[in-house]
Amino acid sequence: MLVWLKQYWPVLFASVGCVFVFKNKFNAEVELFISDIKHFVTLTDTHLNVSNGHIGIFGMRGQDSTIKLLENTLYNARALNPSLSAFFYLGDSAVHSWAGDFIGGPLSDSQVLDIVDVSLSTLQKYFSPNDFEYGGIFTLFGNNDYAPDYASGKNELELLSYTDSLVNRINATNHFKTEAVVALKQLSCYEAIITPKLSAIVINTVFYSPLYSENASVTDPFGQFNCMARTLSQLKERGAKVYVVGHIPPACSSFDGNPQWHEVYISQYVRLIAEFKDIIVAQLYGHTHRNEYRITKPGDERCDDCPPMIIFGGISPIFGNNPTFSSWNVNVSSGIILGIKAFYAQLEPNLNELNWLELLETSKDFQLPQLTTPYLQELSRTMMNELELDILKQNMVSKYLKYVHSNSGISSDSLVRRWYVCSTFWVQTKQEFLDCTTKFLPNLSENILFLEKKIGPLGDHLLYGAKLTDEFLLHKH
Repeated sequence: MLVWLKQYWPVLFASVGCVFVFKNKFNAEVELFISDIKHFVTLTDTHLNVSNGHIGIFGMRGQDSTIKLLENTLYNARALNPSLSAFFYLGDSAVHSWAGDFIGGPLSDSQVLDIVDVSLSTLQKYFSPNDFEYGGIFTLFGNNDYAPDYASGKNELELLSYTDSLVNRINATNHFKTEAVVALKQLSCYEAIITPKLSAIVINTVFYSPLYSENASVTDPFGQFNCMARTLSQLKERGAKVYVVGHIPPACSSFDGNPQWHEVYISQYVRLIAEFKDIIVAQLYGHTHRNEYRITKPGDERCDDCPPMIIFGGISPIFGNNPTFSSWNVNVSSGIILGIKAFYAQLEPNLNELNWLELLETSKDFQLPQLTTPYLQELSRTMMNELELDILKQNMVSKYLKYVHSNSGISSDSLVRRWYVCSTFWVQTKQEFLDCTTKFLPNLSENILFLEKKIGPLGDHLLYGAKLTDEFLLHKH
């Protein structure tokens, strides 16, 4: 009965503004004012490829998005979620590009800008900020929105010059507030007000990546940490709750365990999150093309009980994932995310239409009444406990892997499953990540870890693996 009520009470009671009270599994009373419940959607990593080298109008896994795949996804994101109050777009509009690729890469600045134009103009057809009660929240800058990827090799002046052109183009159709335009051009943070008591701090993440620069010689690139501290202090004075929103997550990657920001920048960021954890409700990121989460372990001195990091899967199927997007119910008075419902379309070559299905609903499949750190910590503990059981009994682990990969294949390999469960913990170094994965693994040199499913050029499903030696795990990858 409780599951049924939690699923349908927003529809039944939203018009009368009543109060709904229930007991959660921690025996804490949760009181929800129905009029405070709103419906948001997140879209990320469109990676539009305007070339003609696709198999079928929707393309295939292992390639970036065709225009038809992007349009179909955006149409269904609106059609399946008719009561939206806001949308979040987390960046990476342009195709992946590198030397020797099949589209003549690496692309030039002007080519990337043109693709970003087309991608965001397509987004605007279905998701115009003016159509929603709280508008749209854009991170804008993913690593592929720069040329070359991650703006690698660009100095600060070149980066600022390119960003100025990028913001001017985007602002021509989306019309950001003046303060947001100034901040974006300066590669600094800005506040996007959702309600008087709920805001998002939007940050640029590209220049924190080791793929932008091999060293972290600048203590606070473009003054963004200072901007975050100042803005968070102001929001705390106003009594507001906050989402921190960006593109590249400040965490270790579930692909290879490597930190996606320089460790020194992750440390600075974590200190800020810890200082303002009483007002930060969640951290929202994209980039990995996977549906994931990160939570600190109980008692972590660096950020004990810090807000969860929610990572949203991408539209582009280039990493073997099916295209996906997510909607979420939010209590806008507290900012707490009550639940996420993810959707996906099974992508195969030469399809004439896509069938969008529900991938997973966190309240139903994970039995989570809300996406807060204590509940997600319990989910991670449950999955860790399941790893000690027979594979057929790993119910939550199987559901999580389906969620991560948007139903593009669930591995039965015990090492793979342990790898992904360990990735739910928000650690700052690869060694910490490996400390979790390797403590389960006897005889490392005799095991094969299949890190990722890779889709071949003809659609063949190929698994590639790496020998798990001590040297590989601790020093090489």
